[in-house]
Amino acid sequence: MEQDQKVVYNNINESPYYFDYYNFRFYFSSAFYRRNFANRVEAYVREEKYKLINRYKIVNSRFLETLNEVLYISLYKKIEKRGFRILINNSIYKEN
Repeated sequence: MEQDQKVVYNNINESPYYFDYYNFRFYFSSAFYRRNFANRVEAYVREEKYKLINRYKIVNSRFLETLNEVLYISLYKKIEKRGFRILINNSIYKEN
């Protein structure tokens, strides 16, 4: 394993690890978390969206676009444990 793969940043604002996905830039505290997110995001969104569409009979396409964005953030929060930092359309969002 490369040395870079072992580095973990406790302060996510100092981390160089990020993943661009559509108009989002997700920041991660480690390369492991970044890779985990990148590998899972497509399948996670597809599966969760399928469950919600079938359960609530959603047909509105504008709502489905918003649902995708909510699911990106949902997976991000499941994976990243050391902070929250997302750049959306050139605006930074953080949780305290």
